[in-house]
Amino acid sequence: MINSLRIYLFLFFAFATTCCMAQADILLEDFVQQHEGKEVLFFDGLLDDYHPFQLALTFDGKDCSGYYKFASSEVFFMLEGDIEKDSTLSLIELDANEQISGYLNGKFSTDSFELIWRDVKKLSTHSLSLTRVDSFNEKQFVQQEESLIKIVAKSYGKRIDIWQDVQEQTINIVGDNFPYFSFDYRYSEDGTKIESKSLRKESAYKTFQMIPFSEEKETITFYKKDGTKYLFVGEREETIYMKHKTFADYRVMIDLSYPVTKSFKFNQWIESNINTVQKALLDEIYDSILDDQGDIPEERYQYEAYSWYDIDYISADIISGTITHTKSWQSNTEKIAFIFDNKEKKMLALQDLFKSNFDHQEFITKFLTEQKKNVTAGTPDGPKLTWINGDKFDNISINEMGLICNSDYSVIFGDNKFIIPFEAIKKHVKNKAIKGEFIN
Repeated sequence: MINSLRIYLFLFFAFATTCCMAQADILLEDFVQQHEGKEVLFFDGLLDDYHPFQLALTFDGKDCSGYYKFASSEVFFMLEGDIEKDSTLSLIELDANEQISGYLNGKFSTDSFELIWRDVKKLSTHSLSLTRVDSFNEKQFVQQEESLIKIVAKSYGKRIDIWQDVQEQTINIVGDNFPYFSFDYRYSEDGTKIESKSLRKESAYKTFQMIPFSEEKETITFYKKDGTKYLFVGEREETIYMKHKTFADYRVMIDLSYPVTKSFKFNQWIESNINTVQKALLDEIYDSILDDQGDIPEERYQYEAYSWYDIDYISADIISGTITHTKSWQSNTEKIAFIFDNKEKKMLALQDLFKSNFDHQEFITKFLTEQKKNVTAGTPDGPKLTWINGDKFDNISINEMGLICNSDYSVIFGDNKFIIPFEAIKKHVKNKAIKGEFIN
């Protein structure tokens, strides 16, 4: 079977690569012609949840043939295998050099199913999820997901801000005359409410419960240890969605996640930034690292790059946080901090926050020097202290507590930060949105 397949593959790849712009159409047209008279099934797929691809399959008894193609790179693979009576599907994957490049296995279904991809040596795996479609669309999109929900809750004139991290299933609570705390949450068995897993032992509260009563409003109850309860009515002020910019081919897997908000200008800035980062990563790999781009390696996804983000504050006027980029071929990471003025519709540079006669750089440098002394005072020097003393903490974001001086990300030590309270800088701040949000 493999030898006859190789003859077919030679003709298939030679024809399919003659016109790159119409490659998807040529792939499909040629595949259908080669299997004339047989039903071709179409599936939209996701590799590891975020990398779109399209897969076509056809069956002849227990024998199965097909191909799949990545949406981001136009790289495609041929498939050949069989299906057992219990619907177990076993496929061999072949690359453009007609070499076996992987194995796919799973339980087939005509509607949707999962496959596990393994490399030739069967040392690494990736998941593929597939959904039946009537035909292939020209473009595939990864659905954006809810990431962070800000709920403003009020009770008899008191206000708390509830930050619900949907991805991590954590809740942070900040409020005037209300103790700040954070905790992990879970959904009730019937899925109708959110409950705290556990609160701090020193907290006056025993449990937390949040019940939606409309798409935008929630009933929030804190149950105190003394048996009383504290009731708030909460309303969603902002929902941040997580989007992904991805790329996959033989060697490379890139997944850059970034936040999407209600602000058109903010979304423009961050998408432009993410596009620039991805282009720089691909240029670095293919222009500087690889010697022979035409060589197809046995090892898949030798170069991986990822990004993640943290939102420190969001309101109608201010959006602030950090994005961290990391890549497998280098140990160092890059962190980009942002403070976006939604009133002025622009990204703020640090000097935009302060009056012109205030040397903010000198002030921040002195502040960080003192903070580092406090951290290291009386503590034996070690790798983490060496790292703290060596980091510039020059990734500046903002929240209700003050300016956040973020470290770069360390694969060993993670993140660290120092906060400059507004009380120390309020007389030097000139930006109207910052003053209105945090100081006045």
